[in-house]
Amino acid sequence: MSEEPGARPHTNAWLGAVGEGAGFIPTAADRAAASGAFDNLPLAGMKLELPDVHDPDWWLKSRIASGEFDREALLPAVVLLRKEYDALADTVLELPSERAVREYVEDYNERARRENGAAVQEVRPPSGVSAEAPHLAPIADVEEWIARWRRTRES
Repeated sequence: MSEEPGARPHTNAWLGAVGEGAGFIPTAADRAAASGAFDNLPLAGMKLELPDVHDPDWWLKSRIASGEFDREALLPAVVLLRKEYDALADTVLELPSERAVREYVEDYNERARRENGAAVQEVRPPSGVSAEAPHLAPIADVEEWIARWRRTRES
């Protein structure tokens, strides 16, 4: 194997010593490392904070612990819909028109029906138990929410 100009022997952490080894075919990364392209990177040589026991989710758990994103994004869709239903009164009152209220509540109901249907298909009841499952995400009465919105606008 011929050396490239300016290249120096290096150690590849995955493959071991790189040099005149039998059957070694250098990749682009090997050639770049040999030429020193990775020598002065910022954080080079910094220790990774790895758990003592192998955990394939270590990176995800460290991101969650850092608080850099909304933890609610990890919740199941049905749980998020139940929270949205609990906040429906505040959300509807902020909408500008009856049409907006109708569209919002109908959209919520469509998502709730879709998630409820998916949840019922995933959970198979034991024999002898009714196959009808309760709604996991409540369905909102569109006309009732429009009437509530009107009452708050009139007062």
